[in-house]
Amino acid sequence: MTETEIYQTVAKLIQEQKGRDLKKGEELTIQNDLFTDSVEFMEFIITLEDAFNIEISDEVADRFTTVSDLVNYIHEEIRNKA
Repeated sequence: MTETEIYQTVAKLIQEQKGRDLKKGEELTIQNDLFTDSVEFMEFIITLEDAFNIEISDEVADRFTTVSDLVNYIHEEIRNKA
């Protein structure tokens, strides 16, 4: 799976959860632009884990600042599984 495909899936999942499109793309910040609280963000992490069949520890999730960080991490995890 390419980074573009991962981004498209992440964007779709954000749109489903938040009810809106990603306007600024991969540089949207997790805390300021997308998720208003940590519970909402952790629910999204679980959605990502299910969608991509990966595990994301709380420690790793806490380091994500942008959508790009999410995409890069997921891409790396998928490559490592192959």
